[in-house]
Amino acid sequence: MYLITRPRPKLNATATAFTEAGLTAAVIATSDIDYCQPDIDALRQRLQAEPPQTPLVVTSVFAAQVLLDLPAQYIAKRHIVAVGDATARALAQCNTVIVIPQPQTSEGVLALPALSAAQCRSVVIIKGEGGRTAIADTLISRGIAVAAYCVYRRVRLAEPIQSNHWQWSHVKGIIATSEEMASQLWQQAPQAQAAALPWLTVSERVACAIRALGVKDVAVSAGASDHALIKWVKEFWE
Repeated sequence: MYLITRPRPKLNATATAFTEAGLTAAVIATSDIDYCQPDIDALRQRLQAEPPQTPLVVTSVFAAQVLLDLPAQYIAKRHIVAVGDATARALAQCNTVIVIPQPQTSEGVLALPALSAAQCRSVVIIKGEGGRTAIADTLISRGIAVAAYCVYRRVRLAEPIQSNHWQWSHVKGIIATSEEMASQLWQQAPQAQAAALPWLTVSERVACAIRALGVKDVAVSAGASDHALIKWVKEFWE
């Protein structure tokens, strides 16, 4: 059985995806998503005034949902950088160009020619509160004007929510797609047992944070979507 940590809104979808893929898994949510209306309102006003050639960087499915809830003309025909396959799929209904960086990380975003100083004057970043600032910091250092909107925040749950009953003795691998969720799970786990298990995450940065906890076996998937994680598990853990 695999143990996967996801935010509450993704719990059921991830559990269903792994079951349909023939994998036994338990999904645990240690945090929920709370949308930040003042930042959403500010983003709406910014997009009304921003010229259509200004790229939008959308860092997650939750950030994508905010865009989808805005009037279609605010994002139609814009150049959107979607960090991850799941984010791109969420935005697929938009009448616009969507680019997925490779790798699907901040570093991949920054390597895109469209975000070079020669081709870009300003960028709008749509993200969650408390996330990395590497994209904004690097773009600013290139002389590009950056407007970042933290349209949601992760709120830690008083009690974790689980997709089904499970026991640590049955876990043969742990999947954590962010440093925050890995840390929250670690705090609630029997740490010696968790440290002895193999872990899977989605970037070398998060992998380093997990290794710092004392875990020796940490691998990195090519993406954070259920499809990417399932593909990796079937190839390397099954």
